[in-house]
Amino acid sequence: MSFAVFHAAIFDKKLEGFPNDFKVWVDKIEDQLVENPYVGDPIRVKWFREKKLGKFRLYYVIYENEKIVYMV
Repeated sequence: MSFAVFHAAIFDKKLEGFPNDFKVWVDKIEDQLVENPYVGDPIRVKWFREKKLGKFRLYYVIYENEKIVYMV
């Protein structure tokens, strides 16, 4: 059950300004999400989740029927 992972345009734009260690962490999370999109903490609903790294948050939406994860 593999998922495709996509980024919002604003996500990519904002990511450019973050430190390299955070970018590496995002890449690792993206690899995890391909296999299991439910690894993060749910935010009130099953399909909206977050992963945390220190003071930073990574939010994403899961589209189960289409097998898509959309990083916002």
